Amino acid sequence: MYVTPSPPHVTRPGAWWQVFGPGAAALIGLFMLTVIYRFDGLPEIQHALHLSDQGLLLIGLVAYLVGTALTVPAGLLLGARFPTAVTIPALGFLFFGVLLAAFANAGGLLMAGRAFASLGTGAAAATVALILKLRERRGVVLGVTAALAVLACRWGRSSAG
Repeated sequence: MYVTPSPPHVTRPGAWWQVFGPGAAALIGLFMLTVIYRFDGLPEIQHALHLSDQGLLLIGLVAYLVGTALTVPAGLLLGARFPTAVTIPALGFLFFGVLLAAFANAGGLLMAGRAFASLGTGAAAATVALILKLRERRGVVLGVTAALAVLACRWGRSSAG
């Protein structure tokens, strides 16, 4: 009696177009990281909210980096397996944080907005997990994403104010 062998388990290769959602979230997050700082003097937000240099550093940078560090592991571990399930909440946190920061009239509200935005940015590390999962065109996608990340940081620094 002949038994038809079962087909071998085929792993689905990652597709380069899956990087768009998490990549957009990561780029917005990188823009948000640097947008409150300026090259040419005192940031307007520091003056408007009457913050010291140390206060702006704590609210603007430290809160953002702590929140990002908390969610990067989730983005890296779950991002390649469940990209949509990670990216949609990441974008939700990111946009809620952007809204809070945009309408902040005090340092505490600005810090809450920056913290929420950083949670979304960290989860958007799914971009890295997805790029590493790619089998073809990995170098091109990585190069384009890195170039856009540099532009997002640079644009954030030049448009602050």
